[in-house]
Amino acid sequence: WLLLENYTPTFIFSVLYLLIVWLGPKYMRNKQPFSCRGILVVYNLGLTLLSLYMFYE
Repeated sequence: WLLLENYTPTFIFSVLYLLIVWLGPKYMRNKQPFSCRGILVVYNLGLTLLSLYMFYE
């Protein structure tokens, strides 16, 4: 498992997360928001179908 052998990957992921949280709003300040509606509809439909399958299984 990647994160259990030593602390380096955890540290790198934490730094990357903080950079994204800090730089993300600055990058998107003058840009139009992304439209995720189509992707979310497909995702929710897939989860609904998977839940129904597991319920009947």
